[in-house]
Amino acid sequence: MTITFMAFIFINCNSSSTSKKEVLSLDSLKILIDKHKFYPNKTTYSDEAKTEWDTISGYTKTYYKQNRIMCEGKISIRPQGKFRDSVWIYYSETGLIMKVETYNKDGKVNSRNFTYYNNNKLMSDTYQYFEGDYKNKSTFRFHQLERLYDYNGNLVSEEDKVQNTTEGIK
Repeated sequence: MTITFMAFIFINCNSSSTSKKEVLSLDSLKILIDKHKFYPNKTTYSDEAKTEWDTISGYTKTYYKQNRIMCEGKISIRPQGKFRDSVWIYYSETGLIMKVETYNKDGKVNSRNFTYYNNNKLMSDTYQYFEGDYKNKSTFRFHQLERLYDYNGNLVSEEDKVQNTTEGIK
C-alpha cells in the first residue's frame, strides 16, 4: 500500500475567504526543493549538527552528527534579521519526514506534522493553518485536520477542527 502525503501551500494568507491553495505531494515538494542549485559557501558546526548555507540563494541544510539531513529550506535576510522563507522540511534521525512548514514574508503560514509507529508506518498526520486576518476576530479562523492510522498504516479516523475566535472550536 502506498500512502501519498499532500502539503497545502497558501499563496495569499491575508485575504479572508479567497485564499488560493496549491496542493503538492511531498514528492513534488522534494523535487521543488531539490531544483535549487545548492552551492554551500558557508558552513557552521555545533556539538549537535552541521549547517551549510548558500548565501546567494539563501538555501540552507542542517545535518545530524551522522551526516543525515535534519532540515532544509530557505532563509531570507531582512533588516530585522534572518527569517525562514518558503517551504521547510524537517526529518527524523532515521530520515522520515516529521514536519513540513510553509512560510511567507510575514512568518509561518501552515504546518504539517507526522508521527510514526516503530515499524515506520504513519501513526498520525496533522495539518494546521489559518485563514483571515489574525488581528480581526470576525474573520480569523484556525484549522486543524488530523488523520489517525493503525499499526499497519490504514486510515482509522479523520477529523477537521475549526476554531473561530468568536465561536470557539467546532
